Amino acid sequence: MARKSGPNRPQTDDGTPYLKMKELVEATGVPWSTIQHYIKQGVLPQPTKTSPNMAYYPPDFADRINTIRRLQTEHGFSLSVIEKLMRERDMGIDLEPLISLRQILFTPSKSQELDLKGFIEATGLKRDQVKACLESGILSPMNDNVFDEEDVAAGIIIHKFLELGLALDDLAFYPPLLTEVVKREMGMRERLTESMPYGEDAEVTAELTQGARGISSYVHNRILQSRAMKRKGLKDRNNKF
Repeated sequence: MARKSGPNRPQTDDGTPYLKMKELVEATGVPWSTIQHYIKQGVLPQPTKTSPNMAYYPPDFADRINTIRRLQTEHGFSLSVIEKLMRERDMGIDLEPLISLRQILFTPSKSQELDLKGFIEATGLKRDQVKACLESGILSPMNDNVFDEEDVAAGIIIHKFLELGLALDDLAFYPPLLTEVVKREMGMRERLTESMPYGEDAEVTAELTQGARGISSYVHNRILQSRAMKRKGLKDRNNKF
């Protein structure tokens, strides 16, 4: 809660004065334009205004800004992810287990995110093909009409399949099949972590996620290898691949 310190400057309940923008920039080394962008994106709360042209920022803004920068530079999180993490922190939840879990679940972006036009140019897919992939769930960007490098990699594979003569309908079994796999995996997780405290839950969920990906990849590869070894030749119709 803010209260007035002197004629204009607010302060916290323990008497710590709020900061002007200049002081906040000096304390963090972050330009005012970046701080304003954080506020606009909802990663930082709105400042306290004492007049139309004067705003003051809580003293904990410096720590918040440093945390945001660390999450961006060290972990590669987007501002939308950071906004959610900061809300968790404000609820008193330790960020470190959540950071570890999110690093496993969401690969940090290594390239600029693309809009629909850029995605089409990068993958070679046509607009109607992208629309069909989105509707079927073959493509599932994390944000509407914003495509990251994982989406682009999948789009290139889909385009190659189409060039080989497959149709999008041939790939339609993937989303429902893998949705059921994830549903079963989440059921295992819920049974195991139901009574665990929040931090331990996040740590165990991270281990389970890595393990599930590993066993899924292993079983998939072994099934393919077993089928291939049973075949007498590429055109063998008796042992269907």
